[in-house]
Amino acid sequence: MNSGVTFVSALEWYLRIGAGVALVFALLVPRVVPSAKGGSILFRALISPGVAILWPLVVVRTVRALRAPARQEKHAS
Repeated sequence: MNSGVTFVSALEWYLRIGAGVALVFALLVPRVVPSAKGGSILFRALISPGVAILWPLVVVRTVRALRAPARQEKHAS
């Protein structure tokens, strides 16, 4: 396999994973970004391409945001 085919194949997998992350993030966006509560379906569709491209960053920030309330509750006890 030459390097061009390998690059395109890797890019294809990167974007496939990104599309999956974008779908999940569209459901979780109100929990991750509190100011996005009440966002419409159109808003979620508009942010999806950016999420698909920047999915590694989105995954890290989403995990941190979803774990943050658990840390605060732990310290409150």
